[in-house]
Amino acid sequence: MDDLLKQPHFAASLPTQMTAVGHPGPRSLDEQDALVTITLPLPQPSPRDLLVRVHATAVNPIDVKLRVGGKASAEAPRILGFEAAGEVVGLGG
Repeated sequence: MDDLLKQPHFAASLPTQMTAVGHPGPRSLDEQDALVTITLPLPQPSPRDLLVRVHATAVNPIDVKLRVGGKASAEAPRILGFEAAGEVVGLGG
């Protein structure tokens, strides 16, 4: 199993970019541009990290708080979706 999950096996079929849904900064819940599509470079997993191809995600209360500029908000654009399901496609080295 360990040999199956080594990086070279996965790296050949991965894209160089990913698409995500995020927000450009604090917005009210009813603003039309509160959610935007973001294209970013595919992240490289650090040691002890997994790279997951997401098949489904959910928006939960922390996502809503971040979107309206709660204490946990970070620099924009912020990717939403703390809950996700998918397949492991890479391992950090």
